[in-house]
Amino acid sequence: MATIGSTDFNAVSVFVSVVEAGSFTAAARLLALPKSSVSRRVKHLEDHLGVQLLQRTTRQLRLTDAGREYFERVSSALAGVEEAQAAISDLQDQPKGIVRLAASTEWGGWILAPIVAVFIDRYPEIRVDLSITDRMVDLVKDGFDLALSSGPLADSSLLVRTIESLESGLFAAPAYLAKHGTPMSVAELASHAFVLRRPGPSNRLQLFGAKTETVVVTGPVTTDDRSFGFEAVRAGLAIGVLPTRGCAGHSGLTHLLPEYRLAGVSTQIVYPASRHVPQRVVLFRDFLVEHLDSHGKGLCGTAAHHDARGTSNGHRRQPPRRR
Repeated sequence: MATIGSTDFNAVSVFVSVVEAGSFTAAARLLALPKSSVSRRVKHLEDHLGVQLLQRTTRQLRLTDAGREYFERVSSALAGVEEAQAAISDLQDQPKGIVRLAASTEWGGWILAPIVAVFIDRYPEIRVDLSITDRMVDLVKDGFDLALSSGPLADSSLLVRTIESLESGLFAAPAYLAKHGTPMSVAELASHAFVLRRPGPSNRLQLFGAKTETVVVTGPVTTDDRSFGFEAVRAGLAIGVLPTRGCAGHSGLTHLLPEYRLAGVSTQIVYPASRHVPQRVVLFRDFLVEHLDSHGKGLCGTAAHHDARGTSNGHRRQPPRRR
C-alpha cells in the first residue's frame, strides 16, 4: 500500500469513498472491493489516528466531529492529487482512459451508438462506459463523468452544457412504404399508420416548415419507450416520429417530408464541478454537443435527407396509394 509518512494513503482514499458514497456497501461497489476490505481499511485508519471517524449503526452511517474535520481536509487534498494526475495525463499525445456516461432509455443505444462509434474511432485509447437507466443517478456517488438530462436538475452544484432542442422528423421503413406508399403532403399523413407516443397528445402532430401545419394521425401501437418505437418503425409497422440527429439514417429508414420538422426536447449535458475536467471528458462532452445539437454537424441528418430523395437505399418515391 502507498503511504505518506506512516499514513496509509489507500485507507484515506477508501474512507473518503465511504463518506461520499454514503455506505460501506456502496463504496465497495464503486471501488470493486469486498465490503469487508473496505471496512477493514477504515478501521485501520481509525486505529492509526487514534480516533473514531464514523459512527456505524445497522441503518445509517454518521461522521463523528473528528471524522467530519478529517474528511473536509483530506477530501480536498485527494481531489487535488487526482486533478494533478489528470492534468499530467492530458499532456500525453494520445487521450486515454474511461468516460462514464449516464443516459435515460429515452435516448437508447440507437441514438448514441453511432456517435460513440465515431468518437472511439477518432480516439481509440478512450473507452466509453454507458449506462442506460431511468433511475435518478448521483454523478459523484455513482462515479459518472457525464449525464444526459432532459428534466430539472436536483443537484444545483452540477455544471450544465445545454444542447439546443433535438429536433424530430417523420421516418418510415422501405417495407412500409412499399406496401402503403409514400406520403407527399402533410394532409396525406392522416391516411397512414403511426407509432404513437405517450405521454401527451401524440396523435396530434404539429409540423414546422414554410408554414406550420397540424394533422391528426392514428396507429396500431402506442408506447412510452422511444427505443421500442424505433424498432417498430424499422420493422415496417408504421411511420414514426424520431430524432433527426438519431441513427435513423444509418438504419435504412426514409426521412419523410424533410422540409418539415417537429419540435424536440431541450437537453442538457451535466457533469460534476471540478477545477480540472479530464481531457477525455471534455472531448466526449464537446463531441456529444457537436453531433446532437440541432445546429451541429450531426451524424445522421445528412444520410436521412439523402434517403428521403430516394437515392441512398435504391427506393424511389412512389405515388400515394389510397387505402
